[in-house]
Amino acid sequence: MRRALLYARRSIEDGVKQDLVLMIDACQRQGWQVEKECFDLTPCRLSFQSLLRSIPLHRFDIVVSMNIQYLGDSVKDIISFINLLKTHNMGLYLIDEAVNTDSPAGDMLFSLFSSLSQYEQGQIRAKISDGLRRAVGNGKRLGRPTNVNDSVRASVRVLRQEGWSIHKIAKELHIGVGTTSKIVALT
Repeated sequence: MRRALLYARRSIEDGVKQDLVLMIDACQRQGWQVEKECFDLTPCRLSFQSLLRSIPLHRFDIVVSMNIQYLGDSVKDIISFINLLKTHNMGLYLIDEAVNTDSPAGDMLFSLFSSLSQYEQGQIRAKISDGLRRAVGNGKRLGRPTNVNDSVRASVRVLRQEGWSIHKIAKELHIGVGTTSKIVALT
């Protein structure tokens, strides 16, 4: 008999109760024993974090949820969750989508999702790289703005000549130790 963990995520408690009743019914039809019921009513998802920590402990064999959207805020999050389950030889059963990763069709569907997610991430990376290259080509300076100007550089040189340590100069002028070291090295 498979041990099931039920997970629901809603904004109202009545919705969670309805989901849990439907999930318990689905488990009974499948012949699974309900080990634990988890639900989140808030965006911080503490129960979901607890679920993630309990996966390596193998206290259940399958996660049952009403909807795939409850399991993550992005395709990447959902795929990571499914891969974590697969790593620990656990299944996922989604009632609304009628998907069971224990079946060949369900496993194929999530393999397809995983491939699409990887493709999407690659496209995003390529667009970001192209945009950065275009910005640099147009003369845009990337990175964090600096508060180091000629006056600060001159102050670093003067204080260093007076025997101040690099750390003390950095603290006094409110600049980083690395920045101070670079200015000193250039003198």
